Amino acid sequence: MATRGLVSLNQDFIRGAFGETLEDFLEILSMPDRYLIYRQHYANDGAADWKRMFCRLGSGRRELLLERLQELNAEPRRRPELLARVGPPLRPILEHYYPGGHTAPRTREEDTWAQQGVSVGYDSGPG
Repeated sequence: MATRGLVSLNQDFIRGAFGETLEDFLEILSMPDRYLIYRQHYANDGAADWKRMFCRLGSGRRELLLERLQELNAEPRRRPELLARVGPPLRPILEHYYPGGHTAPRTREEDTWAQQGVSVGYDSGPG
């Protein structure tokens, strides 16, 4: 959950939040928003599957994944069309970011947090 700018000095928290290496940090930054923000909640509900897929990608495919995500985020109304052009190596992992070609709807728990003023960190708007 977002900490509103407060950062713990606890080393376990720092390692969990940012990783131990640059590679860990880049992996964390590559996570789908909801897996990143609600890591505990999604640890065994999608995030582990995403991590297995992500770790199997070579550096070239990881770079391609990030390029595709940039395109999808830049043009949310064209997501279904853009996703239709993505080949099989990336299509399964992209389902974690945009299930069925759309931004994942908020869960009830995320809606409750949003109503309490907690940032859910991602847009569940168009697309």
